[in-house]
Amino acid sequence: MRLLFILLIMCAGNSFSQKIDGVYYGKIVSDKNAMVVTENGSRVSGVIYLNEKDTINFSGSYLDNVLKSSVRLKDKSELTLIGHFKYNSMWLVVLPDSDQRFLNKVSRKTSYKISKLYSDHMDPMLLGRWESMRYVKPDGTVSIDNGKIASTYYDNNRMNVQILSIPRNAKKDNSITDSRLLSQRLEYYWETNGNELTEKPNSFNLNWVGKYIITKDTLIKYGNRGGYTIYKKQ
Repeated sequence: MRLLFILLIMCAGNSFSQKIDGVYYGKIVSDKNAMVVTENGSRVSGVIYLNEKDTINFSGSYLDNVLKSSVRLKDKSELTLIGHFKYNSMWLVVLPDSDQRFLNKVSRKTSYKISKLYSDHMDPMLLGRWESMRYVKPDGTVSIDNGKIASTYYDNNRMNVQILSIPRNAKKDNSITDSRLLSQRLEYYWETNGNELTEKPNSFNLNWVGKYIITKDTLIKYGNRGGYTIYKKQ
């Protein structure tokens, strides 16, 4: 009987093993899968959600940032998965397909309500903190934002937009995350409909509606006048 072998290599920049507990979302077996991972010392266990109702249990070992496990698919098909853990995401390769897939870590709590990920008008790939990298104007000129605007999307369809004060000596390659640099915080309601994102500020009656695309850890939000802003997942 063939097995779906999962090799999830959770690699970090540091030498110690990172805490991998939580819920991840993205393309694993199909386009919309969730994975709950629970670590217990050198052992791990978890559940892969093929959809909101159908699941596959797995268990395995976790040592030196490497999680190894094997699971049996209901159709007895066989695949090999190799994943790399980085910050609040997992990078996954599903062999024989060599393309690298991005799984978004939507929660650090394994008790997270999975049904939220299958709600209407909420794209789980948006969840979490995104920092602006650059803005491309309609004429093609580029303005480097360097993390000036940080948007955090929550699963209750609320979001915070933080506008940060960037010191003059900040390096272009460094994101600004220090809360002391926070100069303004705005709260929004948000929802998605296909590839359309709507953001409704609480403080004034002016909605932003535009197209968006998420490619792995990169978010692009298109303005109505032809420009667009590029964000990176943090």
